[in-house]
Amino acid sequence: MLRSLVGSEMCIRDRNISDYSITSIPDGEWICFDCSDTTPAGQQSLWYKIYTEFLPFSHYNIAPDITLECSNVSLKKEQNYLLLQIRPDKV
Repeated sequence: MLRSLVGSEMCIRDRNISDYSITSIPDGEWICFDCSDTTPAGQQSLWYKIYTEFLPFSHYNIAPDITLECSNVSLKKEQNYLLLQIRPDKV
């Protein structure tokens, strides 16, 4: 199981753990997409590409319960990712 902190805001230096809950995320297969454009138009474009370019040819579906957005701001350039749990198509 993947354990994750869930909260509305998180600052690595000033976090107060009591403001968050611990959530268990089920094991499974995950795919990670780079979200370098975090504008609304960039997010729409990413989801469009997932549904028109990845899913039709991948033989996978997106698991309905979990979508994670991750940011890494510790590097010189901020990196953002969209992680989706996927399941094989039923044949």
